[in-house]
Amino acid sequence: MSSSSTEGVERLIAWFKAHEIILLSFIFLVGLAFRLIIYLRHPYSYGIDGPYYNLQVENILETGWLYKDDTPLVFYFLTLTSFLLGDVTIGIKVGTSILSALIAVPLFYLTRRVTKSWWAGYVAAFIGLFNPLHVRMLDDFFKNIAGILLMLTFLHQFLRTCEKPKLRNYAFSFSLLVMTFLTHIHPSGLSVLFIVGYVAILWLINRKPPNNELKVALVLIGLLTVSFVVAVALFPETVSKFSKVASFLTSLDELDLERMSPFGARQLFYLSSIPTVLGLTYYIRDTWKRKGDGQKSILLSIYMVCLLLSLPLIPQACRWRFTLANFLPAALFGGYGIAQVKKDLPKIVFAGLLVVLLSSSALEAWEGSLRIGPKIDDIGVRALEELKDILPEDSAVIVRGHFHYWVQLITELPTFQGRENPFELHQQYGGPVYLIMDKGHPVPPNLEGREIYDQGPYLVFRLFPR
Repeated sequence: MSSSSTEGVERLIAWFKAHEIILLSFIFLVGLAFRLIIYLRHPYSYGIDGPYYNLQVENILETGWLYKDDTPLVFYFLTLTSFLLGDVTIGIKVGTSILSALIAVPLFYLTRRVTKSWWAGYVAAFIGLFNPLHVRMLDDFFKNIAGILLMLTFLHQFLRTCEKPKLRNYAFSFSLLVMTFLTHIHPSGLSVLFIVGYVAILWLINRKPPNNELKVALVLIGLLTVSFVVAVALFPETVSKFSKVASFLTSLDELDLERMSPFGARQLFYLSSIPTVLGLTYYIRDTWKRKGDGQKSILLSIYMVCLLLSLPLIPQACRWRFTLANFLPAALFGGYGIAQVKKDLPKIVFAGLLVVLLSSSALEAWEGSLRIGPKIDDIGVRALEELKDILPEDSAVIVRGHFHYWVQLITELPTFQGRENPFELHQQYGGPVYLIMDKGHPVPPNLEGREIYDQGPYLVFRLFPR
């Protein structure tokens, strides 16, 4: 090959790389702007757990430590954005928007790796960002968002390690897996289930064990197990975060008729969207014809795990949280389907299908964004600020409602949710114990006429001493 031909090829490769970065950056920036528009509609943190992140970040800024034990990684990242922007709420919103929009990057590279198509990668990145389930996570599932970002990055690196099992790739894969576990337990569990499912599918399709994939999976899971044992030995409180797993497993035998009815199976509809069905159909066809390499089987693993966790056999209390990750099969199989259908349709028809698919995805995401927001308004904030001045500093507060973190954030009093024993709280904190509840909830008969505060949206009762 002549030097001029070589230079031409190099320029072409450089152009494609620049093209890739520009388009991917554009999708990221559009997704980021979309999220900031959603968040800037209201001045307060979103969802039930939104103010919980405020509490954690404020305590880190003051002391350097979490105010309550939790997987720490995302809180320290949000602390950094809050410090840089000079405002905790804005910092949390901007930081979460960045993490959420960054999900486009591993979605693109993971999809491109398994489909060998940059078209598929861009479509997957777009559908992944503009999906109502993903948007729902912006309400108060900030740790899940960060965990899914790391999980997708881990899956891409895992496939790379299977392809090139070098020490450096092992180290990078394990680091990403550990970071996922330091972010949230849900994406952490999904990471393990996805790679186990991937190995099992390859084994089933090829009718022999996939040696490289099996070895990499066993090494990573083995290292993770050893790390967990060491962490429990050094920090026994680590076990408490995994008590949710035991609680979930023991709840699987609690069957009821609603869960077995069609109404209990409504979460399955999330896995039957047009992009998902399109890609799944082509995947089955290509697997039947043995086209492509085995890495695309990670798509089926992700789909099957999400399907399993969406079945009515899973308790509803867990299932609705699990289904928030079902935007992943839609994005990945949507990208795969687009890459395959492009070969079968005329260009004008393909362009029309692409526009309809992407525009409908964006519209659904916007409609989903209208259903999220703060659990408090200006009147509620002013009422809690008044209570902070009224209630003694040694008080303890029991909250009935979805605003308990707001009570703790604004009043700075020990706050509990549920049916706590007022006498025990009085003994522990030494001061009076109060109950705060929404006016929309029925007042317990033994408390009728005993309210000490009824301004704004709340009623306040003194429980002990009377």
